[in-house]
Amino acid sequence: MRSRRHHIVALIIFAVKAVTVPDVCSPALKRKEYSFQGNFHHTINEPLEIVWLRNKTPVSMCQSRMACYDYSDIKTSTTITMSGDGSVQYKLIIRNVTDVDETIWSMKYLGLASLRKQEPLFSCKLFVYEYPAPTLVDCPMMLEENTMLNCTCAKNNETEVDLKYSWFQTNGSLINNGGNVLSLPASKQNSGQECRGQTSTGEESVPVVYDPLIIARAKLLDCVLNSTESGLTLICVAQKVYPSANCDFTVGGNNCSVTLTDLTPGYYDIVVSVYPNVTGSDSDKIYSVKDHFIYKIESDEESRHETNVIFNEVIICLTLCLLILIVILHTTILIRRSINNSKQTVPGLMKGKNEVEKKNVDHNFNDVDHIISDKENIETLINLVLAEPDLNEMGPLLKIKQKEMFEKL
Repeated sequence: MRSRRHHIVALIIFAVKAVTVPDVCSPALKRKEYSFQGNFHHTINEPLEIVWLRNKTPVSMCQSRMACYDYSDIKTSTTITMSGDGSVQYKLIIRNVTDVDETIWSMKYLGLASLRKQEPLFSCKLFVYEYPAPTLVDCPMMLEENTMLNCTCAKNNETEVDLKYSWFQTNGSLINNGGNVLSLPASKQNSGQECRGQTSTGEESVPVVYDPLIIARAKLLDCVLNSTESGLTLICVAQKVYPSANCDFTVGGNNCSVTLTDLTPGYYDIVVSVYPNVTGSDSDKIYSVKDHFIYKIESDEESRHETNVIFNEVIICLTLCLLILIVILHTTILIRRSINNSKQTVPGLMKGKNEVEKKNVDHNFNDVDHIISDKENIETLINLVLAEPDLNEMGPLLKIKQKEMFEKL
């Protein structure tokens, strides 16, 4: 029997549950106090009951009477208050931070309120360090793009041991081979570096982030000025201005609210300035990129004079064009007449030429009769005909005359 193979296709569907990544808490130091505090609005029409969790283990609980209970082995202190508008203030203090506290801390509803809202009211990941953060030395907090970013990471006065400090990129990669001096071209991509200190045994200090404000001037500023009946239209386009851009312009030193009709007729300098919005004050204009235009404001008499000049120029141009057209037409007529006269003259000339030639032939015949009347000249005439190409046409006639002469002789 022929065997049959049955292929079974298994379809496996994975249900992916959305995972919320908690925020990062501010760093904590070992053997020190640390606190979580904040507020939220209790909008659920149920009694307020909350619980604090370290990872998934309860550490304290607060009931509707605002009384909180902390477990003695965790050594926390929890308080909670609620105002009439439903605003809740909370605070939890860790009295002595240890390595086990480096985990996720969260606060959630208890009781009936937890059925209405299961997500945490607060959650973050706590990192614990052995030593305080280092000090940043000679690190400007604002830099212009493409200038050199220089910053030194040094030991904090509270740190009693020697640490090796290194700079790291935001992705965790090491910078400058582990040196404590940061030196990079300033750019948006090179911001947010982190300095960390570490002992020979691997104990670390609280990291410190150096994130200066990087500003950029306008690039490729291009403006177009158009004059309309109602005033001026100025359109400017610039590239690469950050963190944000301000733009203003002046006419003859005045701000953009001037009325052109109120200005004295003459030439005015229009200045366009584009600069990054750093502090929101006039001091930001030191980073301006400018463009200039010269605009003429005319009086009514000048406008009428200019209109008359333009009108006269148009009339002159039209007159010259008309004269040129007349000359071209006249020349064309003369040329055509000359061609027609030439065609009528040529046949007349040909006819006259034929009559002249005919008369010349008759005259030549008479000359031949005279010549051949003399017997002695017959031979000479024959030789002459043979020698002169122009007399070849009279060859047959000469032969006839020669025959008649010999017959008479």
